[in-house]
Amino acid sequence: MKIVMSNHAKYRAMERFIDTDKIKKTISNPTTKVNQFEGRIKVEKKIDGRNITVIYKKEKGKFVIITII
Repeated sequence: MKIVMSNHAKYRAMERFIDTDKIKKTISNPTTKVNQFEGRIKVEKKIDGRNITVIYKKEKGKFVIITII
């Protein structure tokens, strides 16, 4: 899985100690998935007792991560 992170998403991931592996797990096997506006997708998953939310859009076979909560 090829992911590209915006600068904002990189900062949020670092700030919240969320590594790339957890982001990939959230995208590939979410507990909830909601389609939002302009092709953005919001996925959520509980990993290691933490709720992780990833908002992304898919472009040219890549997952472009917009933000991580």
